[in-house]
Amino acid sequence: MIDTNPGYINLSSYRKGEAGGKNFGVISLSEVISKSSQVGIAKIAIQFETEQLRSNLMSFGISKDLNLNWPSINFGHILDRQKFYDIDKASIGYGYLVNTNLVQIARAYSVFGNNGLMVEPRLMMSEAMQSVRVVNEENANFILDALRETVLNGTAENLRNAKVSIAGKTGTAEKFVINEGYVEGKYVSSFAGIFPYEDPQYVMVISIDEPDPNNYYGGQVSAPIVGNLSEFMLSNDYQGGKN
Repeated sequence: MIDTNPGYINLSSYRKGEAGGKNFGVISLSEVISKSSQVGIAKIAIQFETEQLRSNLMSFGISKDLNLNWPSINFGHILDRQKFYDIDKASIGYGYLVNTNLVQIARAYSVFGNNGLMVEPRLMMSEAMQSVRVVNEENANFILDALRETVLNGTAENLRNAKVSIAGKTGTAEKFVINEGYVEGKYVSSFAGIFPYEDPQYVMVISIDEPDPNNYYGGQVSAPIVGNLSEFMLSNDYQGGKN
């Protein structure tokens, strides 16, 4: 169990609180994920050594090349610092200080829909599918269940009654602008979905750049798009990645 009281965490001179000023109290790891507890994930992240954290991210393909013939694709990067301080670790934990693209995120989420195996993206279904084990099946299924809980009782619960059973994770971050840094009032909101939950065939990641600042959370603006597209894809019998 993870104690997120009193709803914020102090790291050096910086205080990070939950979105909306919430206090989730003592919660499980699954709830840290489903409720998007920034305090909870920060407390987990600061327990890792710098190289552990960097290695874990890279094992999920973050900052690693994609074997795609796609011009000008950005492979991203992880904070280039010899030692991560606690504020760095916490920030990485809830999605900052790491630059990545949506294909890399989809590749990372394929681990949880494929029993711990990460599937390399391909542009043509005729290409041979390649995969590598990242975590064991038990841990992958634990995270998949937590992602399903995100939809049932967490930050994406507006998909609870969707026709397709989806597991997924919302993401909401202040937008980084070159020469300005993170800009208050500008956001990038996303949702990574795995469906159908009972027998995953697809991973879909939707990101909205600068949504309405009055309605900007990933669960509000990105998750419904995944919900609509998942229904369309399954009703039209699209070929799944496991076939």
